Amino acid sequence: MFIMKNIAQLAEQFTAHKNWSIATLGTYAAGDSRFFLRLRYGRVTLSQCARVALWMEQQWPHDLPWPLENLSRREFLRTIQIPEKNP
Repeated sequence: MFIMKNIAQLAEQFTAHKNWSIATLGTYAAGDSRFFLRLRYGRVTLSQCARVALWMEQQWPHDLPWPLENLSRREFLRTIQIPEKNP
């Protein structure tokens, strides 16, 4: 899925820049150290992906270029649609 591929690409760049493990990023971004492992196997929801993607966009280091050549940050945010919780 498109958003999952983008999240994985962002995670790779983010962790390399911060010198974090992927588990550390998962803990901060999703509250789940195994999030990116589950992402690899398609065992995450779109809602979880949207929240992690939004967190990474908001926390993106100012000194690190945005790596998604096909999507600007604004376009990336438009692709993220966080489902509303049922009341």
